[in-house]
Amino acid sequence: MAQTMTPILINTLTPIAKTLTHIYNIEPIIVNLGALLFTLMHPIFTFPAAYVIDKYGTRFGIGFGSILCLIGACIRMFVNESFYFVIVGQVIAGIGRPFILNCQGKIGANWFSAERRGFITQILSLILNVALIIGIFIPGLFFSGYNS
Repeated sequence: MAQTMTPILINTLTPIAKTLTHIYNIEPIIVNLGALLFTLMHPIFTFPAAYVIDKYGTRFGIGFGSILCLIGACIRMFVNESFYFVIVGQVIAGIGRPFILNCQGKIGANWFSAERRGFITQILSLILNVALIIGIFIPGLFFSGYNS
């Protein structure tokens, strides 16, 4: 479940970027900055996440990443105060993302036999990609009738 939350956080901005620029009277680059910073956090925090996952285990890694994503999503709810809360929330959630996604290989290695590891890793990757697709279409459905 946590794996599907991270793509939805990034894709709730991009499909409705034009609408958000009208609602909050901001430049399109600011809206896209939220998605960009979320994505940029993964390579920056992938090595610290790998260290934490190796030292404390997948349960801690996924839990910590999920908590960061939840905190980031909660901060984003203050968007009506300032759109910059979305940017801060995206950064915090983006820091949590590698703690969740980098656990895929370790889950396969620790919980499944050698012949099932590849299949499990593929399934986990498929779930991630399906969540990306869902995150692209859902916001557009809700905001399709908006007129600025």
